[in-house]
Amino acid sequence: MAEKVLTGEIVEEGEGFKASENGKALATENEVHPVYDYLLGLGVRSRPTQESALRSALSVLASPWLRDRYGSLEEAFSAWGSVKHPDDNIATGCAGLFDAWHMTTDGSRTGGQDKVKRIGDQVRFLTEHQRQFYTSIVKYFKEDLRVGSLISPSNWHVTDGQMLDALERYTYTAGDVIDRHGYFGGKHEGEGSNYSVRVGHTFANRAAVKNPEHLPLQVFQIDGYPHIISEIGWTNPNRFRADFTFLSSAYGALQGLDGIFFFAVNSANS
Repeated sequence: MAEKVLTGEIVEEGEGFKASENGKALATENEVHPVYDYLLGLGVRSRPTQESALRSALSVLASPWLRDRYGSLEEAFSAWGSVKHPDDNIATGCAGLFDAWHMTTDGSRTGGQDKVKRIGDQVRFLTEHQRQFYTSIVKYFKEDLRVGSLISPSNWHVTDGQMLDALERYTYTAGDVIDRHGYFGGKHEGEGSNYSVRVGHTFANRAAVKNPEHLPLQVFQIDGYPHIISEIGWTNPNRFRADFTFLSSAYGALQGLDGIFFFAVNSANS
C-alpha cells in the first residue's frame, strides 16, 4: 500500500485511499492524505468533494474491525444502543463515522453512555488504523527506499488535546521520533491574519509568562522515544516576544525534550 500511495498510483477503494486530482495520493503534509486529514479528529482538510469519499472509505474499513471486536455489525449496533448514524447500513456492511467534534470531550458526552461507547470504538479504530498506516510507510522508507535517517510519522494536533493528544502521539511510535508543532500569540484579526500582518489588522499583546497553561511546550511523553518540537514560534504582532527563547529552553529542559527548532528566524529571500 505504501508504495502505491507514495508513487501516485490510485489505491483500490477497499484499501481506504484514493489518489488526489493531481495524481499524487501523498506528496507533502498539505497534499491529500486521507489518514492525515481525518483520523483522531484532526479536522478534514481535503476538498468537500473528497470528504464524502474519504468518510465512506473509512466507514467500509471500520466494518471488519467491528466484526473482529463484536462478532458482527449487528452486535456492534446493539452495543451502541440508541446511538445511530445516517450512514449505518448492515446490508452494505457500513458503520457510519461521526464528525471530529463528536470525538471531543463535550461531543462524546452528548448522548449518554451509548454515545461514549460508540465514540470510544470509533477513536480506537481510527487510532489503530492510523498507526498501521504509519507502520507501512516507515517500513517502505527503510526497507525499499533504504532511508537511513530517523523518521517522524507526523507532527499535527488534535481537536481536543486532553482527550486525544496522547493517542495521536502513540500512533507516531510506528516511527523513530515523536514530534509536534506549536505556536503562541495574542488575539490577531483581519484578512490573512493567520499568515501575515497587514494595515487594518487588530491585535492584542500577550505575555507567555502570564499564560503558561497555553504554552505549546506541554508534551505527552512516550517512554523510550525521543521527543522534539520541529516547529515552534511566538507569532507577530506581539510586544511580548522576548520570553520566547528563554521559556522554550527552560520548559523544554523541564519536559525532557530532545530538540526544539525555532520557526522562523528569517525568510529565504531576506
